[in-house]
Amino acid sequence: MRKGFWLASLLLLFVGGSSFVSPSPVAAVESSDVALIVNQKNSTQDISFSALRKYFMAERTQWPDGTRVVIAMRAPAGQTERSVVLRSIYNWNEDYYRTYFRQGQFNESIQSVPKELNTTYAMIQYVHYTPGALGYVRADQVDYSKVNVLSVDGRKPGDAGYRLK
Repeated sequence: MRKGFWLASLLLLFVGGSSFVSPSPVAAVESSDVALIVNQKNSTQDISFSALRKYFMAERTQWPDGTRVVIAMRAPAGQTERSVVLRSIYNWNEDYYRTYFRQGQFNESIQSVPKELNTTYAMIQYVHYTPGALGYVRADQVDYSKVNVLSVDGRKPGDAGYRLK
């Protein structure tokens, strides 16, 4: 009798139970904009896309107030927000990104490489405590009590024409 109960339960789980499984959160992540975040003491509120790219490529190293820019990237490779930044800002793949910064360090054309952080929480904390930090998180995960969100060419996440999708 018990054997029949367990077999029926397993059958229900594998055959009929699929309708009880919630949709994958990946779909929501893929459709979410990526927000650029800065320390709350940073007076910059809007940035041009070309200036943003120069910051991320370490071609421009200071904010308008003279504070040193510190780029924060999500790790590991293949992480959704990181992929958006690599594609939208750098227009590179992961291999080219790594090669660019390794060569820049080797020939001393780049003073510092981006700081790599493993979680959204770590990214927000790092930007919160680092005055010149420029990082990113999914727009729906911004902690406005700790960081500010930059607009790019006058557009914020969720606006039509926002480029970090």
